[in-house]
Amino acid sequence: MTLTNRLLIFLLSMIAFVLIGFSSALYILADRYLHQQTKERLETVLNTIGSAIETDSEGVEWEPMARQQSRDFSTFNDQVAWFVTDGRGQIVARSNGSATDAFRKATISSQQGKEADRESRRWIVGSWETGQEWIRSDEQKAEADVKHYQALSITAGVSLLPMRATLRRLALTLAGLFAAVLLMAFFMGRYVCRQALLPVQSMAVAAGEIDTPETRRRGIDGVGLGLSIAKRLAEVFGGDLTVESQRQHGSCFTLTFPKLVVT
Repeated sequence: MTLTNRLLIFLLSMIAFVLIGFSSALYILADRYLHQQTKERLETVLNTIGSAIETDSEGVEWEPMARQQSRDFSTFNDQVAWFVTDGRGQIVARSNGSATDAFRKATISSQQGKEADRESRRWIVGSWETGQEWIRSDEQKAEADVKHYQALSITAGVSLLPMRATLRRLALTLAGLFAAVLLMAFFMGRYVCRQALLPVQSMAVAAGEIDTPETRRRGIDGVGLGLSIAKRLAEVFGGDLTVESQRQHGSCFTLTFPKLVVT
């Protein structure tokens, strides 16, 4: 593997590490923000429906007309379902649409075997962020009055499908940006790495061209690297390499090693 490819791999690894960290952080923040928005919508629905219920000495009364309360949640840009039941589970009021039936069935099945009469509860049912509030009367009386009830339960759900679709689009967008940035960094990185290593490559090529047939014809063999390597090896084994030169006579190289005693 060439030095250019090694440097390019290192560069791409660092860019990928940064992109993965950035994309993960952005996705987690978006997920928390959208979940928080969904929970706030759910609380708005529960409070809006709860404002249509009045508690007096005779019991709990459902009177949306008297309060002139609007129960249209079409401004949420997502699906909202709700229903109001009495203490016996009978429907008092509900939202329109077929989604309400599916939501109610899912809610009832999720409450089986659990404490379903708590004052306040929040949970997820399938693709619904669900909440339930109980409004009870302080007066203990039989639920014989058509207008008044001993207790009313408000169950509402905000669909999680729009939020999940948004997160999927965000994940696909981040994956596309990740691939595009890496691809661009690959081609640009090769050029940048080659330009950065040009001085090193020029030095290597120059050193390799010193020992050529032309230099050997002139009586110059090598570049002296062998002498340095030999001296280093001699020192490793406890010896030494020395040289004595005389002009017009030549050089004398002496390689010495410590005496070995064999027992």
